[in-house]
Amino acid sequence: MAELTRGSHAGRRGTAERVTGVVLAGGLSRRMGTDKALLDLAGRPLVARVVDGLRAVFSRLLCVTNDPDRLAFLGVPTAGDLVPGAGPLGGIHAALRAARTDAVFVAACDMPFLNPELVRYLVAALAGHDAAVPRWGDHLEPLHACYSRACLPAIEARLAAGRFKVDGWFGQVRLRVVGPEEVRRLDPEGLSFFNANTPEEYLRALALWHRQP
Repeated sequence: MAELTRGSHAGRRGTAERVTGVVLAGGLSRRMGTDKALLDLAGRPLVARVVDGLRAVFSRLLCVTNDPDRLAFLGVPTAGDLVPGAGPLGGIHAALRAARTDAVFVAACDMPFLNPELVRYLVAALAGHDAAVPRWGDHLEPLHACYSRACLPAIEARLAAGRFKVDGWFGQVRLRVVGPEEVRRLDPEGLSFFNANTPEEYLRALALWHRQP
């Protein structure tokens, strides 16, 4: 593990080759009032910015959506929910079932500030564990996290029981929590976890984007 996290950029990229980068784009955008995935962010749809961030790390990509025609412009393979109405947990499940790799890194479609080095760090942190999930402040960030196929039994048991809390099964797997002190070394402001769920957050995303170098 230490060798992976402290090794060369090429070594960490090699680890990422064994993981599929996944954008979860199945939400209903109720709080935004319009399809947030297609909102413009400096000339590109919000979801495309997320895909750009994933493409910087992963050679294999996947988009989880129940409306593949809407996102065909991304040029990314798609997979639909296998359990309708299960929310983000259903998206993680669909990703693990559809991916051709043993692990996935998932990001929500409204998280445009992916940090490639932090993503690689999370991928490396999966070694010896079933899931690697960052914590920022008092909150886990399960929609910016790495999951292996070993998580499927716990996830499918929750889905079968109709219990869709996205992190309700974490106690049943070997979980690696990547703490805030680790995150800050690569993403001091925690912008990786910023998501544009509301019109106000979208306006802030625009301001943050233009503030970047």
